[in-house]
Amino acid sequence: MKAPIVAVAVLGTCCQASHAQSGSSIDPVQPVLLPDTAAAKNPLSHLGGNGPWHIGADITGISSDVPEGCQVDQAAYVSRHGSRYPDTGAHNGWLEMQRKFQESDYTTTRPLEFLHNWKSPLTNPEIQIAQLSKTGYKELFDMGYTIRTRYPDLYREGEEFVVWANNYTRVIQTAQLFLHGFLGTNSSLGTVVSVTGKGMPAHLGDTLAPSDMCPTFVDDSSKQTDAWQSKWLPAFKKRLSQYIEGDLDLEDGQWNDFPYICGFESQITGQLSPFCSTFNQKELEQYEYQQDLRYYYGVGPATKVASKMMVPFLDALVQRFVAGPDATGTNFDGKDFKLPKILMSFLNDGQLNELAVATGVYDNQKRLPVDRIPEDRLWRNSEISPMRGTIAFERLTCTKKGRPGQKYMRILINDRVYPVPSCKDGPGRSCALAKYAKITKDRLKKQAFYPYALIHIPYGDVVFHKLRKVKCDEGRPACQRCLSTGRTCDGYGIWGGGSKDLASKHIPRSNPATILASLNTHEKLYFDWFKRRTSTKISATFSSGFWNTLVFQAGSREPAVLHALLALSSAHKKGVVEMGAHRNSPGAEMNQQEQFTLQQYVKAIGHLQPHFSAKDRSSCRMALITCIIFVCLEFFRGHFATAQLHLKNGLDILAHMQGLHDASSGILALKPCQEATDTWIVEALSRLHIQVELFRHLYHHSCIILQPAPYPQDATPDRFDSLNDAWKGLELVYNQIFHLTHRARQQHITATEQVSQQLLITRLAQWQLMFQEFLSTRPGGPNREMAKAFQVVRIQYAMINIMADTCIHNNEMIYDSCTDKFILLVQELTGLWEASTHDYALEDEMPLHVMATCMPRSIIDLGWLPALYFTAVKCRVHRIRIEALKLLRTSPHREGIWDAHIVACVAKKVIELEEGDFYEGIDLDDDFPLNTSMRDQDFQLPLLPEYRRLSEIETELLGAPMDKIRLYGKREQDGVNRRVLLSEYSVSEQTWKDT
Repeated sequence: MKAPIVAVAVLGTCCQASHAQSGSSIDPVQPVLLPDTAAAKNPLSHLGGNGPWHIGADITGISSDVPEGCQVDQAAYVSRHGSRYPDTGAHNGWLEMQRKFQESDYTTTRPLEFLHNWKSPLTNPEIQIAQLSKTGYKELFDMGYTIRTRYPDLYREGEEFVVWANNYTRVIQTAQLFLHGFLGTNSSLGTVVSVTGKGMPAHLGDTLAPSDMCPTFVDDSSKQTDAWQSKWLPAFKKRLSQYIEGDLDLEDGQWNDFPYICGFESQITGQLSPFCSTFNQKELEQYEYQQDLRYYYGVGPATKVASKMMVPFLDALVQRFVAGPDATGTNFDGKDFKLPKILMSFLNDGQLNELAVATGVYDNQKRLPVDRIPEDRLWRNSEISPMRGTIAFERLTCTKKGRPGQKYMRILINDRVYPVPSCKDGPGRSCALAKYAKITKDRLKKQAFYPYALIHIPYGDVVFHKLRKVKCDEGRPACQRCLSTGRTCDGYGIWGGGSKDLASKHIPRSNPATILASLNTHEKLYFDWFKRRTSTKISATFSSGFWNTLVFQAGSREPAVLHALLALSSAHKKGVVEMGAHRNSPGAEMNQQEQFTLQQYVKAIGHLQPHFSAKDRSSCRMALITCIIFVCLEFFRGHFATAQLHLKNGLDILAHMQGLHDASSGILALKPCQEATDTWIVEALSRLHIQVELFRHLYHHSCIILQPAPYPQDATPDRFDSLNDAWKGLELVYNQIFHLTHRARQQHITATEQVSQQLLITRLAQWQLMFQEFLSTRPGGPNREMAKAFQVVRIQYAMINIMADTCIHNNEMIYDSCTDKFILLVQELTGLWEASTHDYALEDEMPLHVMATCMPRSIIDLGWLPALYFTAVKCRVHRIRIEALKLLRTSPHREGIWDAHIVACVAKKVIELEEGDFYEGIDLDDDFPLNTSMRDQDFQLPLLPEYRRLSEIETELLGAPMDKIRLYGKREQDGVNRRVLLSEYSVSEQTWKDT
């Protein structure tokens, strides 16, 4: 595996803070050099939050050495993400400055002579914006090494190691890179738990970013920073303007960006930016103080709300120290796990400043003035939250006055000790742990949100304090005891709380007995059909609480769900009857049945209207259940575009309710589900989502990556207790592959993508070991149906192995290196075919216009069709792809969006377009029987050259029901690969028309 870091030109071995427990450390600690300019000393370490990481200045005069007679037996580090590229707004400002520099009519002399030729350092903004830079890579790798060597007794080689990260892409990257430095680039022992930063106010403590969830949080220090800027910036402008002759008109904000660009450009390029030479020492200090004001009045001690945000987190963290280094925590799935002795959390700059206030070390800081710089100030943002800024907590066990085992808390900010003013009489100005725990608890009790917060911490026990003043009765859509007292219900499950407005918006629920009794005879027949036939066909591969239990419960109470089920049942029965219609053509019966389907569809939509108006949690749940049923209904009807629209709407509802959709990353990471109902809904949505993403996987498209709980990003279970557990492990990897493939199509491959790919491959190997162990522990052999389900899982694993190997490569030749894996995949597929032949006779090939809607064996669950299509299209060994094509045509059924007859038709066309006359004159012997071994000459056939291979193959299914297929792909034209319409298929004419 390649190292996840890019070498930085400013790498050095400058001085370090002494921090070794014994002996002399060989760790340089400081990851990059901090050079002086002609007019300013160490400008990169005085830029507030805009410079690379550096060891803190020795402001307190306290040694960072572990005090004599003490040892660190537990530590926690809370760190900002590493050095990064600017966000979109800042970069747009840079581009405007670049335009002015290049287009204006002027001349400059030193130190501004570089302006005419200056360009933004971002070479590929689309993929760089707001992500880690190469200096960030180095900072985090070095940090991992430093902490590993700093605490040699707190981690034992070979142990699993978990870290926590706020759910932002750059923060998760930070955590991953730290693990590479801490464990080694080839280690598979590290896990990053992605913690949501958004959600509901009722769960302020369930996050590493509570301010993202607080409706009263405001980060606004513009009044103070504007006042200070007006005092120092005019002189800065006047001094630099003397080096400019001509027409270069810069706004105040652009002048003010000179120090900002100094920090960012230096860490982006690894070379000291020329902007760093534009200001002198006095101006540097003035800009630094502007950054102090920005954070002090934005999220610091001067704020009423922001200063309290991280107190719940700190209190829970301190309780971990009180419990000691051997304590266990409760995972999201309710199982105990061993907490690391070094607790690592990664977040953003705002939260780090909020935590700095919560610690109490700045309690004696006087209010910062806006007309002068107080030289004795302790609050210096450059020393708190530079890129990769860190607040560390150490539990010291000391012998004091002959008494062993005394516990103390020591706080370090960027490797410098900061004492708590009211508690600093311990060794090295530390605070007695019990006293600090009381200080923190008292601070928590003073906060306004305390009586209503459900205080969690991402690690340790899932719930540390249940602080509700009334016991929740778990009523729907919100606790009735809460509503009766006039307070907001905190709620539970993936959607959380309710609303005080629910009393006025409450929707009367039907009595289960009356709603089913109200059905007419015709409707009762279809409900019975759904119970006996349709529900078993929907989830034929993996068991589903959604289809086995939830829809019956919801359908017996909610008319919208019930009528949606009747419409689905009718569409399914129509498909079964219509297979006979292929031979007997009872057209009138078909029309009547379609009419019933539409009537039930309309009724379901009508009953949903009150839920749309109410918009409470229970109503959104009903909307999601009904939406999932509608997706399946449209798949059965052959209305593929409509089904995908329903699915998108369902994901949008889920994203809205969760508040977790990070638009910049395309990731929807869900909270852990507190009850089975929520889990079932997410599972059903996730399976449909995987199916559709597999259908769209072969071409570039915008996608949402769904990360269902209980497994956070980059995590797998310790073992599989069921086949569903095994599927969840693969489901997680599928989503990671979708995300990595999407990134690879947008950018040049970097070390980050290569490392991510290797992690995927390692995770798959772990999955295979756990799956084999699961199989070995099953008493006896599975029955026939279970055997087929196990075979489907093996097929998914075989296909995902190939996808993992190829996901970051945009060259079609890469698939030639996977021939052995394609052979294994076809063997697994043939095994499923053999098992299926015992259950029913194979059908003759049927025309596409019939098979598009006649699906007696259709399911909505995953099966073998995606793997067969993937093999036929991507494997260029002729014999292998033809065998996949033959298998596709043996059982013309539908698996959700995957229609066997349609994909066989498309795959056959792709093979024809690619191969053409390439094998002319060669005896291909395509009439071989299935399940016969490949011949030596099959391996000796020449492979298709790159120019004949199609890429980015997209199948567009048009019509409702489908009546036309459009096949797109990339083909070389004038030396350039262009996306073109390759061919169009008419269902009625059963012919392809090439373009």
